[in-house]
Amino acid sequence: MGRVLLKDVVSDESNTGSWRGQIYAERLQEYRDAEITLPRPDQMQIKVKVGFMSRTVSWTRAERIPGQ
Repeated sequence: MGRVLLKDVVSDESNTGSWRGQIYAERLQEYRDAEITLPRPDQMQIKVKVGFMSRTVSWTRAERIPGQ
């Protein structure tokens, strides 16, 4: 909590339905370029490329905050 995970998010005009921005990479302690898509209304996929490798992470909307 208290850390900005996504920043500088803008629509990707070359690819309808996706956005570009930066996501904070905890291990690297820095922001990395990311491609963001919404495959379903309750899911966000974030793809990050580092060199010749890439990784896609899916975030699913929680119905409530755990512990509350």
